[in-house]
Amino acid sequence: MINYKCPSCGAYMVYDAAEKCLVCDYCQTTKSIDSFSEEELAEIMQPDEADNSVWDETTVEAETGNTVMFRHYICKNCGAEIMTDENTAATMCGFCGNPTLIEERLSGETRPAQIIPFGFNRDEAIEKFKKWTKKGALTPKVFRSNASLEKVTGLYVPYWVYDFDVDAQIAAHATKVRSETRGSYRYTYTDHFQVERQVQVAYEKIPADASKKMPDDVMDRLEPFDYSKMVQFEMPYLSGFQADKYDYTGKEIIERASRRAGVYAEEAAVSTIHGYSSTNVTYRNIRPRNTKMSYVMFPTWIVNYNYKGESFLVTMNGQTGKIVGTLPVSKGRAVGWFFGIFAVSFVVVLLLMAFLR
Repeated sequence: MINYKCPSCGAYMVYDAAEKCLVCDYCQTTKSIDSFSEEELAEIMQPDEADNSVWDETTVEAETGNTVMFRHYICKNCGAEIMTDENTAATMCGFCGNPTLIEERLSGETRPAQIIPFGFNRDEAIEKFKKWTKKGALTPKVFRSNASLEKVTGLYVPYWVYDFDVDAQIAAHATKVRSETRGSYRYTYTDHFQVERQVQVAYEKIPADASKKMPDDVMDRLEPFDYSKMVQFEMPYLSGFQADKYDYTGKEIIERASRRAGVYAEEAAVSTIHGYSSTNVTYRNIRPRNTKMSYVMFPTWIVNYNYKGESFLVTMNGQTGKIVGTLPVSKGRAVGWFFGIFAVSFVVVLLLMAFLR
């Protein structure tokens, strides 16, 4: 386990998205990640002297017999127990908030090549969530409360990004429709064409999230991420946030990215067909060839919320602020709105009837 200690006061340091460096919350000392020398890193990184962790199997679904492996660590700051699952790479002590990185899960093949750091801090994320909840007129007040938004968690989600070269061949049935008027008659002519296209395209960094915890459709909708902000991975970026290493290897989910590359290539081929009234693809032969894949981490703010027995997951792109999620509906507020609209409509009808008399 690793903590980043403040060189001035010895308290722990966390990555601050606004300052884009490590910051000590106690003495406000800042330290740029890029400015760390190997000697400074050796002084600040405080690994456990001995592995005092314990593996434990905990059944989470008794009916299926599925088990999850948890590992227990001792917080060096307060002595409390920190429990992590087998994929947790960065977490915080639930008692003192001490940010902790688990080095063994961020080394070798499980060390990301690059990372997109968080673009804004937690307070800004909460404000963005508050603004978003106001869009739901029927959203229960408790969902908008500060207590609910205190559950906002910054999570680095593991991704694989893929490069593809794609050969795409398509055939399409296209038509051209023209009309002319002669005398009192209007004639419509439809010409039919067989159109063929063959294109070669290259795509870079098509993303696929590698986490079992995060729904694929949600993560796809959180895109795009700005790759110009991607930097070489360094562990200090994770300090103060949650992070998981990948659940799926790059080969296990390459098909997801391959399908996307195929769809993009077909769209590129179809986009070259111009001047027709209609176009219908009748044949396609798409051949994506993977040329490179890389393991990266992208920033996400998440809120897990339970409202009257129903679970809600709201996610925010930690770089752009884009939000994906569903707001709960308060039945009481819905009934109130219904009767309010009914009352207003009834008054309007009465006024209209009185006016017409």
